[in-house]
Amino acid sequence: MDAWIQNTSSTNKASQLLQTSFYDLRGTHAASSSFGAAILSDRLSDFNFGVGYKKSIIPDINAKVNFNKFILIYRDGLSRGERRFEC
Repeated sequence: MDAWIQNTSSTNKASQLLQTSFYDLRGTHAASSSFGAAILSDRLSDFNFGVGYKKSIIPDINAKVNFNKFILIYRDGLSRGERRFEC
């Protein structure tokens, strides 16, 4: 009798683990950031950064917002930058 109770108990635990919802296993909010720099040649260097946010609405659908910017810096004092905003 005790063996049957233990077996039934472990089966119930296993089935409960399989029924765990998406939100119990993973968070629904995520934040990201990135920074970087590079020397591309003796006259040119690069600096970039970005920030982002992601929200999981349901397991297969996400909403995401990103902002990225990079700046090319020339040694003679000139610079050129680009910005990108994604939804």
